[in-house]
This record gives sequence, structure tokens and C-alpha cells, in this order.
Amino acid sequence: MTTFRAPAALTNVFWSGPSLAELARGRNNNFNMIRVMLASMVLVHHGFVLTGNPVAETNLFTRMVAGFGAIGVNGFFVVSGFLVTRSLIARHDVSAFVAARVLRIYPGLWVMLLATTLALTALTTLPALQYLTSPETRNYLIHNATAFFISFNLPGLFQDQTNNAVNGSLWSLRYELLCYAGVAFTGLTGLSKRRWPYVLAVLACAALFIAIPGTPNYFVGLLRRLGLVFGLGAVAAVFAPQMRLRLGMVALLGALALALDATIVAPIAWSVAYAYALLWFAFIPRGFIRNFNKLPDISYGLYIYAFPVQQTLVATGLGLSPWRNMVIAWVIVGTLATISWFGIEKPALALKDRLGRQRDPRVAT
Repeated sequence: MTTFRAPAALTNVFWSGPSLAELARGRNNNFNMIRVMLASMVLVHHGFVLTGNPVAETNLFTRMVAGFGAIGVNGFFVVSGFLVTRSLIARHDVSAFVAARVLRIYPGLWVMLLATTLALTALTTLPALQYLTSPETRNYLIHNATAFFISFNLPGLFQDQTNNAVNGSLWSLRYELLCYAGVAFTGLTGLSKRRWPYVLAVLACAALFIAIPGTPNYFVGLLRRLGLVFGLGAVAAVFAPQMRLRLGMVALLGALALALDATIVAPIAWSVAYAYALLWFAFIPRGFIRNFNKLPDISYGLYIYAFPVQQTLVATGLGLSPWRNMVIAWVIVGTLATISWFGIEKPALALKDRLGRQRDPRVAT
């Protein structure tokens, strides 16, 4: 009896080459570019939403742009799932893991909240003192500072606009923290040394799409969607030694997702294809695009500053059209994000790296 073997050419196209673990050594990758692209996609999406300009259903490009918000946020969760899970596996130190996540999320967030709240004093319809001392302002700062109990409104601001939220982008931080907590739990219980908990988490999120088709309540809908893509990134991290990244597999998964698009498993198929494609783009394309790594990592600043800046452009009449809003906002937000990176985020990350070296010199890089 002869054993079937796939042709060598087919194997090379789909499952050969260096493993993901080998590709992921060091920091020479395209994650910096990917994160900036994802944050920019969210900004473009909000350019339509906040200016009150509905996307033309007859225009293929604008229909695609309408999905940029979800695509951008989903991509952040894939990248985060891969990187933070890999970080925990490398260190096996939950306290260092938690400290690293805190230093990445909170310093930049707190400065942004204080700076934007003070700056928006110029736009509120209330007297400055009343605005600054309002319980609503206090709640906005305190709740959002937790990155979990999110408040969206400040008194006297954006009341007559299409969307009156001051920073609607902050909603995703709660789910990011929940995913971090799940990874930290595997570290505390020793399950981070096993693969099955991560696979089980992905299967559980996928099962929710099948068990509750359509649109469930707000929390369940977001938890299953974001938990799935974060989990796919985490699964890639734990299976990195066995996983290969090939363009042929990107095409195959994309074709499979397209074939299943009208079925109940379409969200699962598209999530798998998207996660794999993102990781392929993170490690395989090389050459001049790697020069992007020389630029500051402004992605987090882009994400947390964009919404209030875009709302301000609408309120002042400077950005009432979608494209004008996007272009002006990107210039302003890019500047603020760069200041945030060099002034707040990079120094905080230096503390994170120093902590990692002190705890485990093997992961100094």
C-alpha cells in the first residue's frame, strides 16, 4: 500500500519555509506599519460617521470604507493576541506581563484624557468653571482612566452633532483588558505552558457565532467577535514553532472564506483568513518597507486622539466633509501621537523593557 504524498511544488506553496517562531525572533517585522495602517482605517471610518455623511451603497470603494472601523479594530486584536501571548510564553512571569500591559495602556491614556478635557474647555457651551467642576466631567475622567468603565460624554460638548461622544474609540479598551486578563489567567494557573486552553477559547468564541446567529446583545456580540480574533493571534503564538506563513495559504483561506460568505460560519472563516493574512504581512514582505520601523510607533496615539480631534473639526466647521475631516485630522493627530510617543509612551515602555531584563535577562531583546 502506497502512502499519498502531496507534490513538492504544492507543499512549497502552502506549507514550507521557516516557522513563525523563527520569523518572529527579534523585532525586524512590519508590525509598526500594520498598527499605523489599522489606526488610520479607524480614523477614515469615523470621517464618514462623525460628519453625518452616509456611505453610498452604490459605490464599491465607500462600501468597503464603511467596514474599515471593524477591520481596523479586529486587526489590532489579532496583533495584540499574538504579541502579548508570545510575551507571556517567553517570560513565564505574570507580574512582568501585567506591568508591561499597564505601562503600554495607561500612561498615554491618562495624559490624553487630561489634555483633551482641558482643551475642550474652549468649545463647551458651559462656563469654564462649571464645565471643569461638573460631576459629568469628573466621571468622564475617572471612568475612562480605568480603561474599563467607559464614559463618552462631557457637559456642553457636541450636543447637536451626529454623534455626541467625545471619544467613542475608547470602547475597545475594555475588551482588550478582558483578553489580557484571560492570558494572565493562563499564566497564573500554569496553563500558558499548554496549547489547549487557547484553542478552547477560540472554539468557544466560534461556537457563539453558530449558537447565536445574527446580532446578539451588545456585550456578547463584541466579546465573541474580538475574543475570536484575539484568540487566533494567541493560537498562532503557541503554535509558532509548527506554523508556516505562505502566500498560497493566504489565497486559499481567502477563497474559502469567500465560498462560505453566505453561511453561518462566514464570520469565523473571514476571521481566520484575516488573522493569517495579517501575520503573513507582518513577517514575509521585506525590503524598503522595513524602513518604517525607523519611525516612531504612533499607532496608539492615533487611535486614542483621533475621535476627539475629528469631533472638534466638525464642531468648528473645519472638517464637515468626510475627506477634509480625515486629512486635517490625520495631520493634527499624527503630531499629537508623535508627541505622545516620545514624551509618554516610549519612556513608559523603557520601564517595561528594563523590568523584563531584570526579571529574565534571556529576553533582553
